[in-house]
Formats: sequence, structure tokens, C-alpha cells
Amino acid sequence: MSINPSDEVYINVGNMLEAQLERWRGGRSHGRGIAEYITNSDDSYRRLKEFSDQKIEVEIHSRRGRHIDKLVIRDFAEGMSLEDFENKFFLYFESASGRRDGELVSGQFGTGGKAYAIMNFQHCWITSVKDGLENRAWFKWDPKRKKILRDYTKGGYRNKRVKKSNQTVVELENSIKSTQDLMELVAGLERLARIRHVLKNQEVSVRLHKKSEDEILTLQYIEPRDALKTWEFPVPKELQDGEAAAPSLKLKYFQRPLDKDSFIDVTDSISSVADLEVSRYDGRPFSKYFNGSLTLKKLLNSSAVKENRKG
Repeated sequence: MSINPSDEVYINVGNMLEAQLERWRGGRSHGRGIAEYITNSDDSYRRLKEFSDQKIEVEIHSRRGRHIDKLVIRDFAEGMSLEDFENKFFLYFESASGRRDGELVSGQFGTGGKAYAIMNFQHCWITSVKDGLENRAWFKWDPKRKKILRDYTKGGYRNKRVKKSNQTVVELENSIKSTQDLMELVAGLERLARIRHVLKNQEVSVRLHKKSEDEILTLQYIEPRDALKTWEFPVPKELQDGEAAAPSLKLKYFQRPLDKDSFIDVTDSISSVADLEVSRYDGRPFSKYFNGSLTLKKLLNSSAVKENRKG
């Protein structure tokens, strides 16, 4: 029997896509998913060179305990046109954030937020205004056809003229049950490495509306203070990127355990690419007393960051 090396082997793309999307399904994914949309909003501001003090608003509405009836994420950045919808937002496993073109953004794969939405909510909407024209579309996962669908019907529309400033609103309705108390979910956002850089610079608020309760919280990242001792270690020249002052790893030692704050934060000057818990590398009790940070611009274009956010 002869084999033609040019013959293609069949690949069930639908099953492969579903396997990738399934990683985002489940109540524990809510924090990661919200964080993805927060970084998307920050990236939109960054493309406008607005790196600080810009508003990102999150709303969580719930009438039934841990169930999210409606999740809204809103920014007032560049907005999206109909062309942007088709050629940027509705791309999956493609990079349309501008990072490859040198934009100082953290988005890479165009998948996380949308995957979280379609695997955890019954109804998903994206509405955006750009230069006086508003577009609104729904998107969802079709489990029978194993395809991602989107359209502008049933309440959506194209190029509606409005008197609104540029903005983008994601609305996700009727979630699967969260395994976390919603207040714990919001508090957990402040500990996520994925949005640490956003919380340091932008104004991120979360409105939590539960039954008769209505509370607005401002998310913040507060660095551990009052270190007993601090060490600095200069990085090798191979990891420098021509900075005037050589970057250094700064380690701090504290008097009391830091729990989840006992990490080493490695960043590429845009976002965290690794969040190393000290206790994973040293199980002795005093490892909980250490905190550190290191920023390496050279990571920005490294193959590790391009292929995988965690390096």
C-alpha cells in the first residue's frame, strides 16, 4: 500500500474548539472571566495612550444568592465600529489587540472573555459606540453544531446613529450557579495577578446588587507595607533591555505572615506574566513572610509571553 504524504488527515475542529472553551465553564471561572473583560477595557484605554485614572465599571445583579442574573462590564474608551466587531471582537484564537504591532496592551489571544461568556451565560450581548454610531450584537455557543454564533437580530442592530460618547458595554444574563459567595467573588478580584496592573492605575468599580442590597466597591491593589528588611538583586545583562537603570528583583521580609500576598510578581512592564507563590518553592513557615517584584521589559517580545501568558 502506498501512502501519499500530501494527503490531509481529518481533524474534528468543532470538538477541539469545544475542549478549549470547556476550560472556561463553571462557577469558579467567574473571577477569571470578569478579569478578562477588565483587561480588555484597560487595553482599549491603552490604545488611546490613557494609562491611568480611567473608569471601568462592573455591575453584578443577583436575586438568588450565588446566581448572577446580569453581569455588566462598561468602559468609555475607543469604542468599536461595525468593522471592529467583525474583524476584532468576533475573532477567536487570533491577536487583534495590537500587541504584535507594538501597542502596550496585555491582550493576546482574543478568546478568554468571550469563552467565559458563552460557556456560563444563556444570553450574551456586546454594545459599542464609536463616532456616533452604535452597534449591538448577541453571541453564543451552539453545542449541537459545535460552533460560535453571532448576529444583530432579535434586539441587535447595525450602525444606529446616537448621541453618546465612545463606549463599550458587555451584558451577560442568567449565569450558571457560582460556587462562591458574590461578595467573596468581588474581593477575590483584588488578588488576581491578571488585573493587578489595572487596579494600580485605572478606576475599577464594582456595583453589587443583591436583592435589597446595593453596594459600590472600588477595587484596589495595596502593596504590603512596613517591611522589616528589603534586598535588591540586579538582573543579568541578558535579561535587560537597554534600560538606563538596570532592573532588579526586590524582595521584602515582613514580621507577620502575608498569606496570599506572599508572592513574587514578574511583569513585562504591562501586565503580570507570572505570579509565583513563595510557598510553592519553599515550604518552611517563614516563606509566608516574603514578597517581591520584578519588571523585565525584555519579556514583552519574548517567545514565552507570546505563546503563553504564564511564560
